Amino acid sequence: MENDKPTPARTIGPVGLFRKGITDPQRLLGTTVGRESLLEETLSKLHRTAHKNSAQHFLFIGPRGIGKTHLMTMIEEKVSKDNKLQSRYHVLSFPEENHRILSFADLLLGIIDLLANIDSNSSDESDVLEEKNAKADSVETDRWQTLYDTLSEEEDDQKIIDTIEPRLKAYCKKTNKKLLILLENLGTLLGEQLKKKQDIHHFRTFLMGATHIQLLATSTSFFAAITDVGQPLFDFFDIQVIDDLSLAQTLELVRKNLEWDGQTELLGQFSALTPKIQALHTMTGGNPRLITMLYQLIAADQVLDVKLNFQKLLDQISPFYQDRINDLPPQERAVLETIALMPGDLKKTPANIAKRIRKSPQQTSSLLKRMTKTGYLLVIDNPQDKRSKLYRIKEGFFDIWLAMSESRSKRKRLPFIVDFLAHWYPSQQERENKRKEMARQLEETSNIASIAENSREMMDYLSDIGSDSERTQTKLSLAVQEVFRGSIDDSKRLLKETKTLQFNSPQFIWMQQQVNQLVEDRLPIDNRQRIEQMIEYWQTQRSGDLEKTAILAAELGFDFSEAGLHKLSISLLIETIPQVDNPLVKLELLEQLADSQFIDGQLVNAEKTAKQIIHTSQDIENMTWAVKGNILMGKIYFQKGQFDTSLNYFNQSLALAQEAGNREQEGAALNNISQIFKAQGDNDKALGHLEQSLVIRQEIGDRFGEGATLNNISGIFNARGDYDKALRYLEQSLEILQEIGDRSGEGTTLNNISQIYDARGDSNKALEYLEQSLGIKQEIGDRSGEGTALNNISQIYDARGDCDKALGYLEQSLVIRQEIGDVSGLCATLFNMGHIYLQNNEFKKAIATWLKVYEQAKEIKLAQALEALEGLAEGLGLSGGLQGWEELLIHSKNDS
Repeated sequence: MENDKPTPARTIGPVGLFRKGITDPQRLLGTTVGRESLLEETLSKLHRTAHKNSAQHFLFIGPRGIGKTHLMTMIEEKVSKDNKLQSRYHVLSFPEENHRILSFADLLLGIIDLLANIDSNSSDESDVLEEKNAKADSVETDRWQTLYDTLSEEEDDQKIIDTIEPRLKAYCKKTNKKLLILLENLGTLLGEQLKKKQDIHHFRTFLMGATHIQLLATSTSFFAAITDVGQPLFDFFDIQVIDDLSLAQTLELVRKNLEWDGQTELLGQFSALTPKIQALHTMTGGNPRLITMLYQLIAADQVLDVKLNFQKLLDQISPFYQDRINDLPPQERAVLETIALMPGDLKKTPANIAKRIRKSPQQTSSLLKRMTKTGYLLVIDNPQDKRSKLYRIKEGFFDIWLAMSESRSKRKRLPFIVDFLAHWYPSQQERENKRKEMARQLEETSNIASIAENSREMMDYLSDIGSDSERTQTKLSLAVQEVFRGSIDDSKRLLKETKTLQFNSPQFIWMQQQVNQLVEDRLPIDNRQRIEQMIEYWQTQRSGDLEKTAILAAELGFDFSEAGLHKLSISLLIETIPQVDNPLVKLELLEQLADSQFIDGQLVNAEKTAKQIIHTSQDIENMTWAVKGNILMGKIYFQKGQFDTSLNYFNQSLALAQEAGNREQEGAALNNISQIFKAQGDNDKALGHLEQSLVIRQEIGDRFGEGATLNNISGIFNARGDYDKALRYLEQSLEILQEIGDRSGEGTTLNNISQIYDARGDSNKALEYLEQSLGIKQEIGDRSGEGTALNNISQIYDARGDCDKALGYLEQSLVIRQEIGDVSGLCATLFNMGHIYLQNNEFKKAIATWLKVYEQAKEIKLAQALEALEGLAEGLGLSGGLQGWEELLIHSKNDS
């Protein structure tokens, strides 16, 4: 059994981009895409005409770089390997540029020069010519060389023509072969080089009358000699238009080049490369030469050296595009440059383009349509009005090259790099990976100035890509890094750029404020840590690590809440929660969100979040979370003053906690229920529930709950006038809450202590405790607690006879309580304001204010407020206590 022969390693030779003969023909054949059918069709036609006494002439039309030379090379290679075609054709391939051909005589001299240089040994090794024939060919070659040498300096064109034409005919008859002439840039030859009409006629007669001649020619575009009905070559050629590659063909072209070069690793991850190849296709417009030039970006990610590689790349492309634009008439060149330099795609309307090139709308429209037809421009509907059209340059790199050529003095910020990177890294995940790579490179090579500068510049460019949210995040993050590097000007620039995005998320507004303070070196150390946490959260979120994102959001949200930045916490959590799949993690974040919304006074939103907690807990049959959801709902309705509904939720939470055997939640439910009874004036029942709650909380070591319950028990004794006992409970509560760091509970307890001292007549001490309470509530953003403290401070000043100061505090309290929907607190504040109005002899205003209190207190059955109003009735001359207020309310409504 024979062993398989190992496949020899392929030597990777040079790839020709602008000149034929450089690239191995086998590579051209092996990497051909989108031209196979055209190649086979042309070869088939050559087979059909090979034995006929007639000739068919072919013209391939397409812009520079479309693959015309590639096609001609493949035809030449295929003919040389096909025994039948080789036996019938002498292939004469002119160079791509033929600047010396200025007459028909020059063309004939070129033909015999090629015949003089035919290599008689170029046939396939399997079909070696007989020695006799080889000698005969060698003699014929010498004759052509001699003829060329004789005529090359002849001044009489007609003598050259009369000499060469019959010699060519005789030679073809003798060898029984046709001359297959491959001639590029026929449009340039006939339009610019052969100036005399008689040369064009000679050329046509030569092709028409000589059955032994077949021409395969190329042109970058249609030209007058073949499109004008009055021209001799009109309707003369078999014309084939070569189109740009489709996306699928571009993908296949890159794949074939990777296979040819043995890039097995990249082939193994070809699906991951697809977005980059799509970017390549978009930027090149499907032009094969450009795709081949930029193939290196696929084979090795060389976009890291941003400006350096792009400037090199664009300089390499310059000859190609210079030829492209020189092929166009001056007006069309002006259109291209105008469009390339216009900022923003939405501005590239025909009307705006017409203004820029100072042409009439009709002229401009005609130019745009023609250039769209010839493949230089693309036209799309204007998304803003759906009526007008927008034009852009079809090839992204052509657009870039034009813009760069016109703005070489402004190379510090190159918009085309942003444009390319947006295509090269289309997904947020890819961009984030690149940012991490750049950050790592910056850290590792910070002592190498050129590499560090490149990494910073790449990160700067990437900050201009993505949604407004992503761009704002990355610019703010970079601004912070620039401050730490000491680059204050760059930081200020980035900060300014974030503000132009106008993305009004609370997170971004806060970060902008912090970065601004950081730039001015007046940022508190705690906030330095928070902005670093925020940057880490953003980076993790963009990287797609949802589990870690949720953990960071919970930590950061809690930290913001503790600092009183509830709106920031809310924004952060609302952004994160939809991305979380794990229901238990989602429930934790929802609870945190509901708490922040509740403290911030967003009761409607807090209720929606609490309901979501209940529904999610039911879906996963988790009783612990069901209890938490019901407690949250109870608190919300208590805040609204809807005590019956609140009590239903608290009772439901108690039943669920007892059923589950959850002692901690049972203690919380009993404590919450007590507050309903207290608000409704049933202090005995309230105290009973509180005592049950205290026992449980002390048994299980729930210090937080114990502190809250002690606080509430003190309220019962305060209401009974037992101030000493009330104060002892409050002092126990304060000690626990300060020990465990419960700032909210500490603020509430300080407020309650103030009320004991106030009741004892020690207003100075009462005010001292209230001011401490207010400071804490404002610090942590507890809007409800802040409203309560302001209300109570007003009472100190009222008792001292300072009505104006008292009213000022009450008005601040009123605004807060109206904003957060705290109905019971609103009743207390309005009641106190009524007293101020009465003292200021504003009787009608006082009555109107108390009527508002009566109406709302009656609706929510707020016992404390109703009792106070009943006590007022007799002094105001209202009969029957609350009945008097009812009659007055009815009367006021009738009057209105």
